[in-house]
This record gives sequence, structure tokens and C-alpha cells, in this order.
Amino acid sequence: MWLQAVIETNQVQDCVLKLMLTGGESEDGMTPISCNIIVMASELKRPNPAVYKQGVKLVTMEHLRESPTAKHFNYSSAASQIQHMTAQGGYELLYHHQGLVSEASRSNIFIVKDGVLRTPRTDILLGIARQNVLQLAKERQLPMQEAPITMGMCLSAQEVFITGSSKRIVPVVQIDNTQIGLGRVGQITQSLMQYYQVLIDAQLNKS
Repeated sequence: MWLQAVIETNQVQDCVLKLMLTGGESEDGMTPISCNIIVMASELKRPNPAVYKQGVKLVTMEHLRESPTAKHFNYSSAASQIQHMTAQGGYELLYHHQGLVSEASRSNIFIVKDGVLRTPRTDILLGIARQNVLQLAKERQLPMQEAPITMGMCLSAQEVFITGSSKRIVPVVQIDNTQIGLGRVGQITQSLMQYYQVLIDAQLNKS
């Protein structure tokens, strides 16, 4: 009901809805007494179409998000590296910690290595787009694993892509100074991008 009211008030169709749960009022400024829910609507911005054809570059960063399984609005660590990332021609940051890759700054990450689709399952936000890709891969019987990914595995993968609700599937062709695979969008990534579009079209036809 609240979401529909926000959509109607803002007179939008395609938009991003963000729900924020706050600690609410507090007598001492620290101890929550009653929570508040804030619903915000903003314009849905899709990536430039060239991103899907050419792929993007990720810039690595040693970091593990606080409470990584929770969706929160603390982007201070990523924000502090924006200038560095942009100077390097990066699209997003790729977080790694103690040798393991976890996720990108605003996305989940997948790799294709030796024909197997692989994505981390711990210390990450279990995104909706990530779940959709896993379901699509299962339906099409693509070999897949939810298992740890080392930085070495990521850099030597044949294909890499990131996922997010607004961006869907974005191919990655470079990480830092290392070219991924042949330096272009891989076959499995292309297939999953097509399957994802079919899924979205089917959902829109139902609405």
C-alpha cells in the first residue's frame, strides 16, 4: 500500500523504490524506541547501452562491507575511492578480503571458469538479480557453483559479469590491468543476458 501510494504521488512508472528502516525516536539519541520506515522514489537510470556490448572494467579494493548480508546505505568506503576508480577508467569497485572476492560495490559478481558458472554465497548481499541468474542457469542446466572465489580465479576466468536489479547483467572485460578472457563479452554471459531479457518481458506482460 505504501509503495503504491509513493508511485502514484510521484506519478512514475519505471522508478527505483528505496525503503529505509531507521531507529526512530530515542530518548538518549542511541537506544531505538520505535522504528520509522521511509519510502523514497527516484528515476530509474539504466546503464549506457554500450556497456552491454563492450563490457566494463572493475578496480579492486581490499574491503569487506560491515554486515555484508544486509542492504544498507553506508557507501562511505566506496565513495572514498570514486576518484581513484574513475581515474583508472573503472565502472565499479571489486571488493576482496583475505584473498577472496566477495562482490562489487553495487553488484554481485559471477565468473565463468572451465565452463562452470561460479558466484560467492557468503559475506555478500544476496541480490534479487543474482537469484534470477542462478534460477536461469538452473533451468537451462548450466553447470554452476555457489562457492568461494579467489582473486586468482577471478583474474584467470574466461568470463566475468556483475548483476544488479537496475543494471541486470553487465559484462566485465577487465579487472585492474588484467584482461578477462578474450577481452570481449563471453558466450555464456551473452546467453544469460538474453535469457534475463526474456524473463523481464514475461514479468512485464503479467503486470
